[in-house]
Amino acid sequence: MRPWYYKVINIRNALAVPRTLTSGDNLYTQELRWHSSIGDSINYLVGAYYSHQDISITYQQLETATEQLITVFGTSENESYAFFTNFEYELTDQWSFSLGGRYNEEEESMDSNLDLSAILPGDSDINIGQVQDAVNDNNTSFSFKTRYQYDDDLLFYFAWDTAYKSGGYNPQVANLSSVFVGSDNVATLEKDFLQYPPEESEAFEIGMKSVWMDQRLLMNMAVFYQDFDNFQNFQATDPDRIGGFSLGILINSADTVNTQGVELEVSWLLSDQWTLSFAGSYAYTDDLCVSCWLKMTNTSGSPCNGHWCLSTTPATG
Repeated sequence: MRPWYYKVINIRNALAVPRTLTSGDNLYTQELRWHSSIGDSINYLVGAYYSHQDISITYQQLETATEQLITVFGTSENESYAFFTNFEYELTDQWSFSLGGRYNEEEESMDSNLDLSAILPGDSDINIGQVQDAVNDNNTSFSFKTRYQYDDDLLFYFAWDTAYKSGGYNPQVANLSSVFVGSDNVATLEKDFLQYPPEESEAFEIGMKSVWMDQRLLMNMAVFYQDFDNFQNFQATDPDRIGGFSLGILINSADTVNTQGVELEVSWLLSDQWTLSFAGSYAYTDDLCVSCWLKMTNTSGSPCNGHWCLSTTPATG
């Protein structure tokens, strides 16, 4: 579940002083689980999950130069259902495997209204109309794991999992193009950022867990690979692109991101009083082609084939 949120509009004007932010959050969740076994070799779990969340935010800032009030207010509603199960089968005393699945269905709606009259030039008095939208997502994910207990001190395992993260909205960009008429930057921002899609991923991991030297030395190793579709990224906007004020943090998505690497964990019990531990990992991740507000190069500085690109350097021009 991903309800929208933001730091509300932060206008870079020394004359704008009093600010108030009020928010409300009502969350209800319920989960039911049933765990049992069939004979001596099968363990299983079945369950259901329900969630309902309502969020409301109102932000007001007084522009002392004009004694006008900037108001941003909106509501978001999220309702989610899920059903899940997992079966574990002990093939032998040493070898077992498990298979699980989860079905998730989610509905999210947005109702946003902005009054930006205080920052518009001239004597404009505009209360932007409501922006309402809703999206329905559903997904089925699964998990497969197997492990082999070679002896009491050495275990090998393999895992294959898929995962899902729901999409949502960035309502603070709603209807900005109606305020900044003729601005290609703002029109592009609203078009590309108002809604972001759900994220899906697939992961593989193979590893070993072991103890040595009469269980005084613990050593765990793993190799992993994970692939993301529509990887969700938190991105700050560049105030210089939109009249000198910030829209806070937006959520945007990349098309595809891959990460892979190795992990190592070692813990050595030197004595009853001393333990020496080490944990480290090495990972390689693709350049992230997601938004950096019109920065059309990726993290390595090369063109990004028309996609928005992740960079810590603000765009210019």
